[in-house]
Amino acid sequence: MILNDKNGKKINPASAEGLAAIATSVCNGEDDAVLSDTADLAHPGYFQPTLIDGTVKYMTVNGNIRTRAWTKDTCSLVRVKRIYLTGTTAAMGIVIYF
Repeated sequence: MILNDKNGKKINPASAEGLAAIATSVCNGEDDAVLSDTADLAHPGYFQPTLIDGTVKYMTVNGNIRTRAWTKDTCSLVRVKRIYLTGTTAAMGIVIYF
């Protein structure tokens, strides 16, 4: 899969150069996710459950609501604007990369 960074440059995440570009170019920072059924995240971005496996219910930046199983240390490729309290079992240690 080929991705575009925030400047529109093509990135191949399967390469070492691509992984470095993702870490330095796509994301500007990180924040702990505040889980809420009604409020959006302060910084929409990509999420990563860092401490425990489980399900994450989230709303994409386009307004689609999904619930999916995630394992720890797996980062999503989906930009989200909300992570729900209800329906999320991987509530410990979810980090947002924006």
